[in-house]
Amino acid sequence: MIQRHHTCCLDMDIDPVHLVLPWKMDLNGQKFVQAHGLSEAKLVDLQTGAVLMDNGQVKIFHRCQHLDEVGLCRIYPDRPDICRDYQCGDDKCPPVGKNDDE
Repeated sequence: MIQRHHTCCLDMDIDPVHLVLPWKMDLNGQKFVQAHGLSEAKLVDLQTGAVLMDNGQVKIFHRCQHLDEVGLCRIYPDRPDICRDYQCGDDKCPPVGKNDDE
């Protein structure tokens, strides 16, 4: 079975304050950061390529630690609840890659 990944596995929109003060983030945000491996990332690395958006948030580009070399989720059957609960496939997180049906 081939699982696709979504753009939320590759980037994240975040309040700039949370880049510096991550403990101010709500519980879901903290879970997402932990699942992604962002808690180990250095601020200077996250700033590389970051884009300030019109809504005041910053789009950071960080590949999820659980994606394999071709971009498929290595832990898909056991992925964290935050990944299961996220509304993937909508405009905020469109699919990338292949689905079982393709």
